Amino acid sequence: MDFLNRIEQLMRIKGINKAQFAAGAGLGKATVYAWWDKGYEGITLPKLRAICNYFGCTLDWLVCGDEDSSVYLTTDEKALVSAYRLADDRARADAVEMLRSHPREKDSSQSAM
Repeated sequence: MDFLNRIEQLMRIKGINKAQFAAGAGLGKATVYAWWDKGYEGITLPKLRAICNYFGCTLDWLVCGDEDSSVYLTTDEKALVSAYRLADDRARADAVEMLRSHPREKDSSQSAM
C-alpha cells in the first residue's frame, strides 16, 4: 500500500472526500487533487505533518506503512481507537471524559512499594 492508498483508507474511515480532507487538514484543494493526478513527489514535511495531525496517524505509517513497534495495543485498545476515529467531535469528547472519570484503582501490592 502506498502513500495515497493510506490516505484513501483514512478518508474512508472518516467518511470524507478529497475536498473535505483538504479543508480539514488545512491544505489547498488543488494541491491534494494534484497528488492523485500528477504524483506527490516533493511533498513537504509541513504538509505531511498536517496530514498526520488531521488523521491522528504517525509519519512512519503514513509514508512507509510502518507501525510503531514500540507501541503495543491490545485488541480492545485498537477497537477504541477505531471507534474514536469514526465518532463525531461530541462523542469523542464524551468518551474521553468518561474514561478519565473512571481511573483504574491502584493495586494494593503496588502501594507498598
